[in-house]
Amino acid sequence: MIEFDRIIIGANFFGCGLAARLGKAKIIEPSCVIGADFALTFNSGEEWDVGPEHPEAAEYLSLLRKHRALDDLGRTAVAAFAPLLAEWCRKRELDIELSCSVVAIEGQELRVIGVDGRKIYRAGEIYDALPKKKSRKFLTGLVAGPEGLEDGQRGNFVFRQSLHPGEYYVKLECSGEDGWELARRTWHQQWASRPEELRDCRLLLLGTRFDLCNYPNPVAALDAGLRSEGGKL
Repeated sequence: MIEFDRIIIGANFFGCGLAARLGKAKIIEPSCVIGADFALTFNSGEEWDVGPEHPEAAEYLSLLRKHRALDDLGRTAVAAFAPLLAEWCRKRELDIELSCSVVAIEGQELRVIGVDGRKIYRAGEIYDALPKKKSRKFLTGLVAGPEGLEDGQRGNFVFRQSLHPGEYYVKLECSGEDGWELARRTWHQQWASRPEELRDCRLLLLGTRFDLCNYPNPVAALDAGLRSEGGKL
């Protein structure tokens, strides 16, 4: 058994912010990347004109601008979100374990399975920072197409320009009860019958998890974690 002062489940933007605020925290993340709530959903963010309250979240916002992952029009390069969050976390020496899933929680003990097999962690405090299900969720694809397509609704899809010309984040709202397989199938079916103006567009990648819309952008999520008591279990 390995003991920690506190364990945070979820190395997403909120969880990393919470860990930085609380200190002495072990963060475990079921996916293979930090910031998966935006990086793996292809959520490019919105409401970028609303600045963060916490100075450490403002520091991450500055990183996005410095590395040209966010411009003045709110266009982003989602692929940069996770690497820049990793840089932010390294500076704070956060203890993060990726590809580590919780099997069971019994009191102050967590039974987990990671790349090195099954193990038991014990912590004085346990926090659940994973994204919470809401009434709305989206599945987003990365699409290549003619340059100059404006942001907005096209058929059942919502288009948003990325920082790269001719590249778009295209999201489709899913039924709250849809499972992963059905949602992916629905996305492809809707895309096959997309409006004529989009016939020259082609799908490059589809997000690997749902966007649950907990926060409008990664800076807002990080800011919320830095200011929150979190979901203590």
